[in-house]
Amino acid sequence: MDLDLWISKVKEGQHLAEHELQTLCEYVKEILIEESNVQPVNSPVTVCGDIHGQFHDLMKLFATGGHVPETNYIFMGDFVDRGFNSLEVFTILLLLKARYLLWIELEFGSCQLKFEVETRLYFYYLNIGLSTTEFERIAEYTHTFLKLDLHLKPFGERELLLTS
Repeated sequence: MDLDLWISKVKEGQHLAEHELQTLCEYVKEILIEESNVQPVNSPVTVCGDIHGQFHDLMKLFATGGHVPETNYIFMGDFVDRGFNSLEVFTILLLLKARYLLWIELEFGSCQLKFEVETRLYFYYLNIGLSTTEFERIAEYTHTFLKLDLHLKPFGERELLLTS
């Protein structure tokens, strides 16, 4: 698994191959399972939310605020839906989490609620006629969503508990 190559590939607008995507999801799920629900975060940290599938906005955010690992990030959920690039957004965030474990945290957001995600996927599947394999690949993302942390605890000068 060459995370640096995959990050470059996705930043250039390419998609990971199906087997690469499955490997990434499995790897990140294992990371998230091992993490505590209360995660320490090094400050200073940039807190972001509501990316909603806007891949180009996310790339602009990194260009402006600094790229991981030079800048610590907390993404407060709502990575997908509404925008045209939900797959790319969630893929790059998973890649960054896998590569820079201590510099990026992914929070569970309302768009990642199990019922909502699975219902949207099901109707999406019906409406565009995805093959069973394609649907299973999307479902793999859903299962990765469900492993995201619920709480973060930044430490440094101030201590506070962030909840979604």
